[in-house]
Amino acid sequence: MKKRGKPIKHPKIVDLTTSTVYDTYTEAAEAVGGSRFGVMRCCEGLQRYHKRHVFVFYVETKRK
Repeated sequence: MKKRGKPIKHPKIVDLTTSTVYDTYTEAAEAVGGSRFGVMRCCEGLQRYHKRHVFVFYVETKRK
C-alpha cells in the first residue's frame, strides 16, 4: 500500500563510493542497508557518511 501525502521532489542521488545513481532516498537506503533519513541527511550536508557511503545530489552540467 502506497503512503498517502504529498510526494517529495528532489534531484537524483549519487553514491560516490560506488558511483551508482538512485532516483529516491528509499532506493539508495535499501541498496546499502540503511535508512532513507540517513541518506537524506548526507545529501543535505548534515552528515558526511551513512553506512560507510557518501551520498550527494546529482547535478547535471551543460556542455557547449
